[in-house]
Amino acid sequence: MKNVTLEFCVGTACHMKGAPELLAVLDLMPPEIRSQVQISFTHCLEKCGDGPNVRIGGVVYSSVTPERLIELVKQQLS
Repeated sequence: MKNVTLEFCVGTACHMKGAPELLAVLDLMPPEIRSQVQISFTHCLEKCGDGPNVRIGGVVYSSVTPERLIELVKQQLS
């Protein structure tokens, strides 16, 4: 079973641009997918103007929407 680690920026800019909504969408994922997702937090991914930002597998994704987050998780798990 694959696992994916999502590293969320929780700095002020990302928070204001929607990071809490990204975290909320994880709770809506089916349990079989959610159980494969590990979450960690960081204070800055150095792309504050482009937030919310999420790092997955060493790659920083910017302007992430809840829909895009779901896509990224599914891609990582496939």
